[in-house]
Amino acid sequence: MYAEIIILRNASEIDRTFTYEIPSNFISRVKIGSRVLVSFGTSGYIEGIVWAISESHLHGEEVKIKKIHYVFQDGINLSENMLACVQAIVDDTLCAYAEAIQLFLPSGTLVTQKRYYSKNLAFDFEAHQIKKNEQEILNELQSGEKEFSSIGAALKESTKKNALNRLLALGAIELEYGYEQNVKERKVEWLVVSGDLIQYIESIPKSHSAKLKLAKYLVENPVVKRLEVQDALKIPKSVIDGFVSSGVIEIEEKDDLRMPIFMKSKFDKSGVKLNDQQKMIYDEIISRYESNQSNDFLVHGVTGSGKTEVYAELIKYVLDQGKKAILVVPEISLTPQIVARFASRFGEERIALMHSKISAGERYDQWKGIREGKFDIIIGARSAVFAPCDDIGVIIIDESHETAYRSEKRPKYATYEVAKFRVNQSQGLLVSGSATPSIKEYYEALNEKKHLIKLNQRFNDMQVPKLEVIDMRQELTKGNKSILSERLYEAMRERLEKKEQIIIFLNRKGHSTFVSCRSCGFTLACPNCDVTLTYFKGAKTVKCNYCNYETYVPKICPKCESKYFKFFGVGTEKVEEQLAEIFPEARITRMDKTTTSKKGSVERIISEVEAEETDILIGTQMVAKGLDFRKVTLIGILSADLLLNLPQYQAAERAYQLFNQVAGRAGRGELEGEVILQTYSPDHYALNQENYESFYEYEIAYRKALKYPPFYQLINLVFSSSKAEDVENYAKRSHVYLSKKLLKKGLQNDIELYPANPALLKKIDNVYRWQILIKVKPESVNDIKSALKSLEEHFAGVRNCKISMDLDATNIL
Repeated sequence: MYAEIIILRNASEIDRTFTYEIPSNFISRVKIGSRVLVSFGTSGYIEGIVWAISESHLHGEEVKIKKIHYVFQDGINLSENMLACVQAIVDDTLCAYAEAIQLFLPSGTLVTQKRYYSKNLAFDFEAHQIKKNEQEILNELQSGEKEFSSIGAALKESTKKNALNRLLALGAIELEYGYEQNVKERKVEWLVVSGDLIQYIESIPKSHSAKLKLAKYLVENPVVKRLEVQDALKIPKSVIDGFVSSGVIEIEEKDDLRMPIFMKSKFDKSGVKLNDQQKMIYDEIISRYESNQSNDFLVHGVTGSGKTEVYAELIKYVLDQGKKAILVVPEISLTPQIVARFASRFGEERIALMHSKISAGERYDQWKGIREGKFDIIIGARSAVFAPCDDIGVIIIDESHETAYRSEKRPKYATYEVAKFRVNQSQGLLVSGSATPSIKEYYEALNEKKHLIKLNQRFNDMQVPKLEVIDMRQELTKGNKSILSERLYEAMRERLEKKEQIIIFLNRKGHSTFVSCRSCGFTLACPNCDVTLTYFKGAKTVKCNYCNYETYVPKICPKCESKYFKFFGVGTEKVEEQLAEIFPEARITRMDKTTTSKKGSVERIISEVEAEETDILIGTQMVAKGLDFRKVTLIGILSADLLLNLPQYQAAERAYQLFNQVAGRAGRGELEGEVILQTYSPDHYALNQENYESFYEYEIAYRKALKYPPFYQLINLVFSSSKAEDVENYAKRSHVYLSKKLLKKGLQNDIELYPANPALLKKIDNVYRWQILIKVKPESVNDIKSALKSLEEHFAGVRNCKISMDLDATNIL
């Protein structure tokens, strides 16, 4: 028997299967999707995934077929359905197989190779000349085997490697490989009563109170964790050991699941009933699904219309059928509230979490729990769509318009496309929901690629608050240089007097957006990237938002030696500082990447707002998405122009979505809400539409005229190198190559191939970037894929340049 194996290393030259023989003792254990260790090259053993199994191989007799070295039995493996999805991702994004496979594996499971050296006691040391450095190593190995990192601490790394290699070549030492997984199983000790406990109690003297306490506790709890007993009874470890020695109890070591802590819901969701409109939506989805009319739905519901309750009913429907449900949310900050609501209804024990804010150990245990069928509801960020289950009844993509659902790293997949493939495998349901669907998604729904359903009114029958646009040019004319317009200031003062809550939205973290010298105009910029540095007053540093470069603000200008630096622009940190001065009695909380970096910080901030311990919540996009606060009645949107003027074709769409999403955080309880938006561009069309439909009609006409998605697909090829001249040369040669390829295929009428140019962000983290943009009709995408794959292979030998391909680009910076 032979196995075709994908090596789990991201290198284009090994992006294929390799044939290995399955030893007879492994035949019953090796399945398609198994994780194995195999000998590869000269570097010991490496991890791989079994892609296929066959009785024979296609190689000639002269080819020596190596054997599989080890088969993992830890439950971390992939099903055939998952591997089929891997193939679909490879075909769709042109990524490597290893990259797509790793999407399905829990992080931290890849093994790290360890090198263990030992002294060869049979070696004739007298017959060979041993150098001083080598002798030092031999002296250390005298006491026994040692791992590479613990040898030769006083030696330089290169000196140590040379010495070890020479000793190996001589045969003076021996090398063995070991393998260690970054995330390990957590084991705990359990006490299990195995003897006659009642008889043993009678033999315990009354003066031995600790023993009597333990015995009585074990009568009521015959199987219990050892640590729980010690914590509950405050007894020493030796007392338990005495019971073990007497044969009354045994100690068993068992796996212990590391579970993330769920935030408790303030509201009981166990008995929520759908209103008439929600019930109609639910019935339509189920009716069309059961009659095989459709399994793909877009729920276009205004903010606060109660889409989450419909999601809950759909989840109950598939759970009753014995299937699993996956709920994907775009922002980690949404997860605590949503999980709390679903835990209140379905119970914590049924829910698994998959997102980056839980620990690696928790992610590992959640993955294993899902694979073993311990959970039937999976909630998380986009990675949840790769949950290790095949019996998927429904995948729900909440706030489906969000750009977070597109991966910006290889593989550059779209969550919706992966979800569509997976539900089709299991004949499940796919439901997307948004108050402001993407233009592409709404276009597809109108053209019957998915079924469109509308929720037109809020669950509480309140009206969605309208945007009140404030022209900041007039504020300047009146001499108001504050971050708040007079209208927003008065509205905030009134709300604080009424003990109501306020959200202030600004899509810019930090204190100031850049620091500049007032004497010569010099601006502090990142030495590694083509961007200015953002000032963070709390840390008293300036930081780069791309490569995380950080430094202090110099006391004098590096260019003219002036002392006059000015901090320009406004970030969330500065807004917090200024609002504290304007409203000194208000309790103010900031929610951005800086304040939510620590584990549990998101839950703490949300809990404080829900408990009405926060009067003003300041935040970036985190506060705009799906959060449900009943006492928030005022939304203030500062510096709307930051979004309206982005150099991207979707700038208006994203601005419209974000403004309306953040507006939807107001008036979700019994009190009416209002939204005040400050801008220097009050006439922009994204701010002057009656409803989503009117904005869509305006935007779709613009897209059609300029050949943008959904009418054309945008492909972005980004070339990168540490040398400016190399990346320019590589990009221009690639453009010539593609031009010839596409001309041969006769695609010149279906595509627009733009010249190679420096990217908008010319340098990131000391890497220079060029790009080629291609517009292609959707029906010709498969034709152009082969040309792009050919380009990648044609330049595979170029070591000093890299190419990144995004076949459905939304970000072209």
